[in-house]
Amino acid sequence: MPPKKIALISDAWDPQVNGVVTTFKNIIPLLNKKGFDVEVLHPEMFSNFSYPWYKEIKFSYNTKNVTNDFFTKYDPDIIHLITEGPVGFAGKKISFQKNLKVTSSFHTRFPDYSNDFLFLELLHIQSLKDFICIQ
Repeated sequence: MPPKKIALISDAWDPQVNGVVTTFKNIIPLLNKKGFDVEVLHPEMFSNFSYPWYKEIKFSYNTKNVTNDFFTKYDPDIIHLITEGPVGFAGKKISFQKNLKVTSSFHTRFPDYSNDFLFLELLHIQSLKDFICIQ
C-alpha cells in the first residue's frame, strides 16, 4: 500500500522561527518514519508581503491558483490546517470544494492580536477571507 499523503497547510513556516514552525518541523520526520509522505503549503509559495512591525510574518495573497495546483499535483489523503490565516483559508476552501475532510489545530489567538493593529481592525474578516480566496 502506498504511503498516506498528508498536506499540512500553514501561514507560519520557514524562515519564521516560532513554536508552530518548530513543532511541525519536529513532527514531520516522525510522520515520515511511520511511512507518511508530508508536504507543506506555506506562504513562500504565494505572492506575499511582510507585516511592517513583524518582518518574519508573511501575509499571502492570490492564493487560489497555487492552492489548486498544490491539491491537484499532490492529491493528499489527509489535510491538516496548522493555521487559519490566508493560506489556511485557501486550503480549507479548496478542501471543502473537493469534499475532503480537514482537521485543524489552534495555536495562536491571531484575531485577538489583530485587533491591536488598526488596519486589520478596519477590515471585516469575511471580506478578507473572500479577497484571499477569490484571487
